[in-house]
Amino acid sequence: MRLLEVTVRPGETTPMHGSPYPAVLAFNAIYNPADITEKTLDPSSPLNGQGAGHGGPPKVYNLKVPTCVTTAPRAPYTIHNAGAAPLHYHQIEFERIDGDALTENWRKWYPWMQYMQFVR
Repeated sequence: MRLLEVTVRPGETTPMHGSPYPAVLAFNAIYNPADITEKTLDPSSPLNGQGAGHGGPPKVYNLKVPTCVTTAPRAPYTIHNAGAAPLHYHQIEFERIDGDALTENWRKWYPWMQYMQFVR
């Protein structure tokens, strides 16, 4: 797992970057979606965040934020903030480990999984 804190200031454009892992984005401010522009390096890429979903803020205390969005891995893209307020969110990426390393080390990396068979 990897946690990133992202801030895109008003008028700022991020460098071209990609997100190789599925992620959850938690926005902790209200912003106007019309002020945010995304441009992909390859619009026809199969890695453009398909499978995304959206979850509203918690209903407790009538909160307006945070809102959450899920994304699949994403091809390189850039974000431009044309608004007057910063765009700020946390991105939690879920890296996947496959192959022999997982087979050999899962007990050391994820010791709690040994007890999953006892959880109902």
